[in-house]
Amino acid sequence: MDRKFVPLVSALALAVVSGVAEYVLSDGTSGWIPLAAGVAGAVAGWLALLAFPSGGKTRAAPVEPAADPPAAPVDPAAAARAAPAAPVVKRTASELMDMFSGGLTSVQAQNLVRPYIGSAIDFCGEVSNVSESSPGRVSVFFWVDEFRLLCAGLDPSCADEGRRLRRGDTVCVSGEIKTIEKLRFFVESCRLKPFDGPVPS
Repeated sequence: MDRKFVPLVSALALAVVSGVAEYVLSDGTSGWIPLAAGVAGAVAGWLALLAFPSGGKTRAAPVEPAADPPAAPVDPAAAARAAPAAPVVKRTASELMDMFSGGLTSVQAQNLVRPYIGSAIDFCGEVSNVSESSPGRVSVFFWVDEFRLLCAGLDPSCADEGRRLRRGDTVCVSGEIKTIEKLRFFVESCRLKPFDGPVPS
């Protein structure tokens, strides 16, 4: 038998027995009262069992997890201002390229210059050439000396200014060191700076 009908059957049986007994003892005058009360109690108990199948404890409704708030839009200009500036090296491009001399292998020299990669550097010199590998990617080339070349990849905001440069113009660039080799020096994210002094030797 289903457990939810047990209280109903038990209460009905008890009500019938009590009603019959009371009917006999009271000469049939009031036996219907306990019988009716018993039936009412049985029905109430059965309804309570249906309403509270877990011993009278209601089940809490599942709580939906709160949705994450939408991410605030990031302002690239503000992020750039908040980013810490790269440390400025105290060596010149020529001095860093000199680390590949003295009989060192390329592996040994790269280990020496690796700490400077990603650092900021300033360089002033005469423009050897200007190229644009793709729209907005303008690079300015300088001769460090007779054989060694520095390539400065300009920040897109300086592309128009870079396109106006001519061979022989003396300008300064400030950017982050990308690659150091024996004969080539690459700087990226460069900005042009006004030249106000002699070209360093």
